[in-house]
Formats: sequence, structure tokens, C-alpha cells
Amino acid sequence: MAGSRSVSVVIATYNRAGLLAETLQAIARQTMPPQEVIIIDDGSTDHTAEVAKGAGGEVRYERIANQGPQAARGHGVTLASGELIAVVDDDDLWLPEKLALQHEAMQRSGCPWVYGDAMAFDDHSGKDLYRFSEVSQPHSGRVRDALLQVNFIPSPTVLIERALLLRVQSRAAALDLRFGEDWLTWLLAADEAPVARVEQVVARYRIHPGGAASRTSVEQRLRDSEQVLDFCATVFDRSARGAIAKARGLARLKAAVGMVSERRPLQGMGFALGALVRRPWLLVEAPLTGARMGRHLLGAKFRTLRQAEAKPPG
Repeated sequence: MAGSRSVSVVIATYNRAGLLAETLQAIARQTMPPQEVIIIDDGSTDHTAEVAKGAGGEVRYERIANQGPQAARGHGVTLASGELIAVVDDDDLWLPEKLALQHEAMQRSGCPWVYGDAMAFDDHSGKDLYRFSEVSQPHSGRVRDALLQVNFIPSPTVLIERALLLRVQSRAAALDLRFGEDWLTWLLAADEAPVARVEQVVARYRIHPGGAASRTSVEQRLRDSEQVLDFCATVFDRSARGAIAKARGLARLKAAVGMVSERRPLQGMGFALGALVRRPWLLVEAPLTGARMGRHLLGAKFRTLRQAEAKPPG
């Protein structure tokens, strides 16, 4: 590709040798191959090392003491030599045109980072579940305030200038998060620079019991979300205050819904009432947000039905 900029891929991994092999295969099929792939093994006890070292090509493997994905990913970025960084988890997959499409969008827009759409799929059945853009309305350009309300950026789809990511990581290191470190990273990037978006699905996001969302409790997700918002309140300018206040309320309502789905209705009601006491405007804001998400999901279901009806039998 004329005028292409070098790309380093960074993968933080821990005890997922089988899934890592699939991720590496997807990277190897890129129509615009990366300059290097850096695998940071966060103290695995399985055969991750053998999988990484057997991948061939420009794959660099380094094992560190277990520190968690945030630290492992950050270490990988500091080792990267590419002008652009693409981060992917060890259980997600890229489509072949991922890097090429996003590199082109970055050149066309002049933005220092870009993301795309992703398809969530069930690990057990392989069935497609939903597109991220069908659940959360995507945005481009200056997206900080919209991103405070919901993380609509699928992490395995991001391509970002290394210099920007290094600056953001140095700020994000102030927090030690179990959940939401990617959200904080993209919020800090959005506070600094506009983002471009490609509409195509460029990655497949695996849903499985070992995933971060599945193994993190509702309470922990809320605590980490509130940590992120508290931190943003200290580093963002005054123009973000309203968006942060709304985001706090929505985070507690999301936790309430999660508790109800786990058959803890009394706790869920308590969280919901607490959120409404703090921000009565949520009585209007939350239904509007839910309606937008519902509209996207309903549209997705109708598209799926139309595609099924249009498909020839046999």
C-alpha cells in the first residue's frame, strides 16, 4: 500500500494457548501484514510459549511475572517499533481486511486513531450474536462525551498512533482496574484527539465464560466504572462535568439491571433508587438511551430476517 505506515500488533495473554493460536492465525491472514506481532505472556502456566514461538513470521514473545492485562499490554506497547499500534486480546479474531481498511480511513481522515465495527459471537456454537453498532450507537470525530455514557468502541478494532497511545497509557496507569481499562484508554484518547470510524465489521469478539465481562461481578464492574469517572472528573476540563454526572447515574442503573438479571431484585431496586435520588433527570435520560439501543437491536433483527428470507433454499 502506497505511503503505508508500519503497524505493530500487541497481544497480552494469560493461559489461553488454544485461543491465542486462532488469534495469531487471523493476524497472519491480514491483506496488509503488520511489521511485527508482540506477545506479552502475563505469567501463563499452560503451553502459551510453544504456541507463540511456533507462530513464525515477525512474532516477538516475552514472558513477564503476572501483573494483569493492563500492565502486560502497556509493556508490549513500549516495546513496539511501529508508527501505529493495533491491540487485540488473545481471544478475539480479526477479519482479513481489518488493518488495510483502517489504515486507509486514518490516511483519509487525518485522525490519529480509528476504530471499526465488531461482531460478537458465541464461543461454544460459533453463532453470531450481535454487531456492536446494533447495541450502542457509534460516533466519530470528537466523541469524548458520548463515550462517557457507553463504551461503543470495540477494543480489538482500534488502530492508533503509537505516540498518542503512549501518552494515554502514562495517564491511565494512575488506576489499577480489573474491568474497564480499555474504556479509560479510549476516553483519554478521545479527550485529546478526534477518532475516525470504518462502518465494516473488522473483528469478531468472542463471548465465553472466561471473558472479562463474564468473570467480573456486577459490583466490581460498577466500582471500576466509578473509578474511571472519578479520574476523568479530575483530568477533563469543565465542559465534561454534565456528561460525567449523567454517566455516573447510568452506570448505577446498568448495575441495577445486572442485579435484577442475576435474580437480585431488591439490591437492583436499591441501586436504581439511589441513582435516581442523585440524578432525577435519569427518569428521562435512561429511557431515551434504552430506546436508542432498542431501536438498533430491533433494526438488526429485521435485517437478519430479511437476509434469511432472501437466501435461496438449500
